[in-house]
Amino acid sequence: MQNKKYNWASIKVMLGGKEIDVRPMNYIDDLNIYYILENKVPKKVNSIEWAQWHAKIENRIVKKTMIQGVEVSTVFLGIDHSLSFKEDEAPILFETMIFGGEHSGYQERYSTWDESVIGHQRACEMVVS
Repeated sequence: MQNKKYNWASIKVMLGGKEIDVRPMNYIDDLNIYYILENKVPKKVNSIEWAQWHAKIENRIVKKTMIQGVEVSTVFLGIDHSLSFKEDEAPILFETMIFGGEHSGYQERYSTWDESVIGHQRACEMVVS
């Protein structure tokens, strides 16, 4: 079996109306989906900056609450989960989940820190109701 060699310099595809360079590492940053938080405000960064920042779990936790053995967890995802690739749409960057109890598996996602804090409180209220 013969190994194929590819000309990585010429591989581009259209994705969400944008031309994306799919060479290793280049296409990842071209997707424009990586974010970190600065003073609770999402900031777009490249994949290397994101990986360094995201490696510290304390950077990602918005709030965690234990209620009668049920955990409500709200975190900053750091990757735009809307995956729409449209610059005029707000990125989906935060997530609340419930682990345990009647509502285990519940999930809600948000675009801003403030929305995620409100969503976390709403999830806590679900657990106690």
